[in-house]
Amino acid sequence: MSHTFDSGLNTGIQRVVRNLATHLPSVAETAGISCSPVLLRENVFHDLKQYQNRWGTESFKTWKRSTPRIRHLYLPAKIYFGTRKLFQVAVRSKTRVRMQPMDWLVLPDGYWAMDGIWKHVCQVRANGVRVCAVLYDMIPILNPEFFDDRSRVRFTEYLERMIADVDLVMCISKTVEKDYRNYHKVRRSSVPCKENQSIVSFRLGADLPDCSLATAATEPSFASLLPNDDVPYFLQVGTIEPRKNHTAVLDAMEKLWQQGRNVRCVFVGRAGWMTKELVQRIKSHPELNSKLFHFANLRDDLLVQLYRHCLTILCPSWAEGFGLPIVEGLFAGKQVIASDIPVHREVGGDACRYFDLNNLETLVHLMEEQLLTSVPMANSETLRRASWKQSIVTWNQSARELLAQL
Repeated sequence: MSHTFDSGLNTGIQRVVRNLATHLPSVAETAGISCSPVLLRENVFHDLKQYQNRWGTESFKTWKRSTPRIRHLYLPAKIYFGTRKLFQVAVRSKTRVRMQPMDWLVLPDGYWAMDGIWKHVCQVRANGVRVCAVLYDMIPILNPEFFDDRSRVRFTEYLERMIADVDLVMCISKTVEKDYRNYHKVRRSSVPCKENQSIVSFRLGADLPDCSLATAATEPSFASLLPNDDVPYFLQVGTIEPRKNHTAVLDAMEKLWQQGRNVRCVFVGRAGWMTKELVQRIKSHPELNSKLFHFANLRDDLLVQLYRHCLTILCPSWAEGFGLPIVEGLFAGKQVIASDIPVHREVGGDACRYFDLNNLETLVHLMEEQLLTSVPMANSETLRRASWKQSIVTWNQSARELLAQL
């Protein structure tokens, strides 16, 4: 989980990685299996918990921040680099993970954005370690228009190394599994292919940590969104990137505001790639911080409050690998309006309401209906959501599903 550990982000893949790293060790322990989250540092895999214990104290953080300045002011280069190397060796010797033949190395992170991972994968495989990679989607291959050239190339390289060097590909939905099987079938004749590679899928969890309203109320920007305010809001959670289709939501909201609707819109997610114009549109919008809100990277406890008190969750993506906000919204007992794409149908079933991506008016119409009916829903719709919720799993169950496939 090196990339997630370094990024400090808490959306999408990073939330999946953190939840799996939290639940897998205890789930494995009940099955009599040892499981340790690891980081790749200095060409060595480290035990995450021990590494944090040694590097995570304030003194170590201060040391890491200050040594470049110390070197510049006081130490010759040879002494500085020698001291740093000795320190790293001391830490590494205490936290290094030595994998044994028939162990599993699970890769749940966004490794297409991390250089050098496959060299180390091949090294442990040569020692008899088996490798499992979590595959989140095939979107850069199937919908290249949503990515720049560099991202497409890196993802393609990552995928072809996965075909060649992974024993088990763990897809996050049956839709992604189908897409990968099709790609694998086409590419296996032209790229090196791992013999007897297994391809399976598992479900992601939907539960978020609970928190008190008082905790969330300490955040000044949250005050006007909490339930002491009677103005409802629609909520969209996800990185601001082209495929997430924030533009459609903003267009729909502006139509509602033009009609005089007293409703707000909340975006949660950092600004990503190829969205300069959209981000500028949000930042310069006349309703910003009045009827339009954007939170770049919320803690889970604050996100819980937004889910709990919103009117409806919006999931308008052009393409997805799963759709965490759908299951999180349903788990919270909320209505979800989603774009009509196969993976949303797989994840949301008949508990969601779907709109046509090529017809903005269908989205506006569903949003208008939500405003008219407010929070209470028709009995039949409430029953459908309650029934579908039975198929949604917690992160503990998700970890169990993953472990059962190894």
